[in-house]
Amino acid sequence: MTKTGSTEWLVDVLKSGSSKLGALLKEQDVIKDDVSDIGAGKGMLSNVFNHVLHLSNGETHSVVVKIPGGYLGESQENGHGVDATNTFATRAHNRECELFNDFPQLFEYFPTPFVYLAVPHGDAKREAVIVLESLVGVAGVGSIVDGFNSHQVYNIAKDMARFQSYFLTMEDQSWVDKYPMNIIDEETDLALFKTHFDLLKDFDDGSLAPLVTELSPILFNLKMWRYTTYAAHKHLGIPAVMCNGDTWINNILWKLNADDSLSNHVGAYIDWQLAHAGCLTIDLVCILCFCVKASFQRHEQYKVLRCFYDDLVEEVAKKGGKVEFSFEQVKKCYEANFVGIIARDLGMQAVNIEHIGADVDEWTQKARKSELTTRSRLLLEQTAIFVKGLPKELLE
Repeated sequence: MTKTGSTEWLVDVLKSGSSKLGALLKEQDVIKDDVSDIGAGKGMLSNVFNHVLHLSNGETHSVVVKIPGGYLGESQENGHGVDATNTFATRAHNRECELFNDFPQLFEYFPTPFVYLAVPHGDAKREAVIVLESLVGVAGVGSIVDGFNSHQVYNIAKDMARFQSYFLTMEDQSWVDKYPMNIIDEETDLALFKTHFDLLKDFDDGSLAPLVTELSPILFNLKMWRYTTYAAHKHLGIPAVMCNGDTWINNILWKLNADDSLSNHVGAYIDWQLAHAGCLTIDLVCILCFCVKASFQRHEQYKVLRCFYDDLVEEVAKKGGKVEFSFEQVKKCYEANFVGIIARDLGMQAVNIEHIGADVDEWTQKARKSELTTRSRLLLEQTAIFVKGLPKELLE
């Protein structure tokens, strides 16, 4: 039996499928396979490898192999009292496989890589893995430090409106019950997120401590967590849509210009480990909280939301449907999701800064930490405001 991730294994996987590349490999030999770790220092839930296959006809073709692992998976597996077969990383990988296998046409709705194989944990004959189209050299990620520009953000809003219109107008809505937000365990995983959030008290100069201390018991109250991360749409009368759930910088690839600089057009939305039927604003919240400058987020957030809503109304109408909810309902959903995403992911931003700081000088890293501290303080202040507008029973 060949080892998962090896060249021989990969060629067998591709040949067994119905893709054009698989058909080509039945006619051509692989002369060489150049493998590189493209997820090093970036992967929270997976180890990602790019395979460049050199064929006997002179052509080269690239394929990505994702193997479960990464920072979060290793953090829990190295802890005490956590079942290694039922960690956040395990459930996240299984959800991504479920989505890819249920919706093989996903790339037709949204810019996503073509998927050759998706094997979940628990398969009796195969190890957990995902094999998909490589976009190395075709698309690239933005900078965690610099974030996205305004053109990119508005293009994302338009993409999301178009994507969600497909799910809102599907005749068969049985997918909603099949994709609950049960990826995050409300005991072990919630404790992990709270631990990272609370660590912000000691981040940089320690100035975030008062806000973190005030908000932590509120944000990690179970009723508050459920409402703000995945259930707000139900209470606000908004139908569920398919959410990526994790649209941060490294999970959005931008098409490259002729000079290899990033364009303003998305090449692919990747990493669907948190895919679920949920709130239509959750993915925009991730973008506006963690992928743009604080000044842009404050000034443009509702303009971006309005662009998204107007496009959604138009896209749904094109498909013969009608949006029955108002912009004000969407705005309330956004503010609720804002609270939940800050609880879940703000602490991880500090982890990311530490991870990318190994290759820069002390003063550059100091500047980056200072910038993150300022942005985090503004996000926490806005979170405190949004909390006051949520249903009072969530605070009980």
